[in-house]
Amino acid sequence: MALVIAVTSLTVAPAPTHAQVNSRIFPETGRTVQGRFLDYWQKNGALAQQGLPISAEMQEKSDTDGKLYTVQYFERGVFELHPENKAPHDVLLSLLGVRYYKQRYPNGAPAQTPNTTPGSVVFPETGRRLGGLFLQYWKSNGGLAQQGYPISDEFQEKSATDGKLYTVQYFERAVFELHPENKAPHNVLLSLLGTFQHEAKYGAVSSPPPANVLAASQRMELLDAVWRRVRDSYVYTDFRGVDWQAAYNEYRSKIAAARADADVYNLLSEMIEKLDDKHSGFLNPEQAAEDDALRRGELKLSGIGVLSQEIDDAVRIVYVIPGGPAEKAGLLAFDILRSADGTPIKTSEDAPRLIRGPPGTSVKLVIETPGKPAREVTIVRETVTFAFHARAKRWAGTNIVYVNLPTFSSSGIASEMAAEIQRLAATGPIDGVIIDIRQNGGGLISELNSALALFINGGSAGFDVTRAGRTEYKIPAGRVLPSVQGKPVVVLTSKASVSASDRFAAVMQDHKRATILGTTTAGNTETVYPHDMPYGSRLMLAQATYLRIDGKTAVEDIGVIPDIVLDVPWYQFPADLDPQALAAVKHIQDTK
Repeated sequence: MALVIAVTSLTVAPAPTHAQVNSRIFPETGRTVQGRFLDYWQKNGALAQQGLPISAEMQEKSDTDGKLYTVQYFERGVFELHPENKAPHDVLLSLLGVRYYKQRYPNGAPAQTPNTTPGSVVFPETGRRLGGLFLQYWKSNGGLAQQGYPISDEFQEKSATDGKLYTVQYFERAVFELHPENKAPHNVLLSLLGTFQHEAKYGAVSSPPPANVLAASQRMELLDAVWRRVRDSYVYTDFRGVDWQAAYNEYRSKIAAARADADVYNLLSEMIEKLDDKHSGFLNPEQAAEDDALRRGELKLSGIGVLSQEIDDAVRIVYVIPGGPAEKAGLLAFDILRSADGTPIKTSEDAPRLIRGPPGTSVKLVIETPGKPAREVTIVRETVTFAFHARAKRWAGTNIVYVNLPTFSSSGIASEMAAEIQRLAATGPIDGVIIDIRQNGGGLISELNSALALFINGGSAGFDVTRAGRTEYKIPAGRVLPSVQGKPVVVLTSKASVSASDRFAAVMQDHKRATILGTTTAGNTETVYPHDMPYGSRLMLAQATYLRIDGKTAVEDIGVIPDIVLDVPWYQFPADLDPQALAAVKHIQDTK
């Protein structure tokens, strides 16, 4: 079973060891954006405003002042580097709107109609009027600095992209197109001026050569840094049967011959995968940035807002992002995704490929909720902030709190669980707590220990064993929630309870603070240390194994065996008929 977005590691706080070059490879075009251009792209609308990069950096003579500048082409604009200016004005946009308007309409566009809706504005600099949806978009997306002044009024224009007629308005740096078929804010789109200009000057953009940022010496520097860190710090001194020196020799020649930086990163990832410990990995700069964003709760994706997983030959939703399009449409965890726009969804890789898409577009899904017939649902995609959240509810007809704890990877998830329990405690007594970690793929040691502290008043959380020796983790004291103190707790587990979840179940069991119910956990408990590598990449390296609080018993490859084993396909049942959850409710009621 593979998660579409996997968070299956136990990590300590990052400790940067090298300076980073701010860069990102875009696999869609093979281009890399770095430094000030990447900063500008990220802070000024990113994909929606600027589009994908379609060229490497180059020297180009300006049509405006005749000087040479470092430039880079994007789908919707051209960035110019002006080192003579102070940031943020050291990156400027070319006046593509002016240039394109003059090329197409040397005598001015025909049949222009000023927008005179209430609140419209006349710009004396150009004599043009801006109003309605175009004015709203202009104000919300950079205004004068990003779009420039309007240089035409509204008129009808045949699109060079799809051949349809749209209401448009030209600005110094952009062309706005009105798309009433889309929901706001996607009813105003920008023309692909960067693409048009690049094609006019340099030919079509199709199949660009891969971008390269790393020099040959930098590739070797990166390889050496990764290889040495594994050699010096990896928890398994036999490298799990891999001849680590031979691996270096093999990948040195491959990396030297690699065609593009993307190939270098893939080769380094392949080298680390040879260790086969299910925890260690290599992240390219883009993946490292996404990993950081996910832990901060700031990772943005365009789609319907679900995490899916292949379980028993069906692709099921395992997490629905609160407030996202899927939740609004009534989709639930463990609904089966049967098809998207008529194409069957057969594997976990099919789901993101078929379901994700540009914001404002729609996808027609066939969904099957356990216990109900399949149904069609049409959902409009949105840009969704992908963040895990702890959620709690009272189990119907009881004073038992059920907590869904989907991860330990998000900073603050333990505090969120505490707040959820306290919210319910304010509405009445609590007789017991069920903590569901059956789909919890692990996360941060700090969050793990903070979660344990809500139920256990100090004590050992077990031991990490590294090459340097043994370290005992302690549960913080004085943080037990009064509303659950002394109340029975059941922890629901499965083979998808990985890493930090393994440990959570083990510590709660060892301290006799909870009854473990379900099936044996994954038994994958190495501690991963993140090492920031040169040029924005990151090595995630297993550097410790785990022992339970007795200092002797391992969990690795064994798992935590439940006190009550109940091996049933619980995900095939409606949530209120989940047999493991119902067994937990009964156990708590019997314990009282």
